[in-house]
Amino acid sequence: DTIENYSELFVQPQNATFLSIDDPDSMKDSLKNAADGRDIRLIVVTDAEGILGIGDWGTNGVDISVGKLMVYTAAAGIDPSQVMPVALDTGTNNQDLLKDPMYLGNRHERVTGDRYYKFVDQFVNTAEDLFPKLYLHFEDFGRDNAANILNTYKDK
Repeated sequence: DTIENYSELFVQPQNATFLSIDDPDSMKDSLKNAADGRDIRLIVVTDAEGILGIGDWGTNGVDISVGKLMVYTAAAGIDPSQVMPVALDTGTNNQDLLKDPMYLGNRHERVTGDRYYKFVDQFVNTAEDLFPKLYLHFEDFGRDNAANILNTYKDK
């Protein structure tokens, strides 16, 4: 329910960072501002294309990152001041979201191919530069993108 109604229920961003493929030049500043001087050690990042059981939910899927970080902090004792949920807004193919006047994400279909992978690469490199002790957890990317991303960064 929280994912499917995120835009309608939005009150505050839960310390999440939303990065838009339509504005890649603001990525570094957005991540720095969201960290607010904190020593970020763990980011759970999603583009929410492949949320298990419900599919593509665009930026509404940020609650997946928030929830996963809650598990890390509660079950593994990770310091909550050192975590950051991130949503990569590359659009959505969910037509209901695109028609919803309350939807908070980019109002276009998902960007694919080279432009998409360049954006993901920019995110990974920027996050690693800003937070050198970072562990990066990818969550609920679409099957094809997930496999390509994991193969690209598995040794990093």
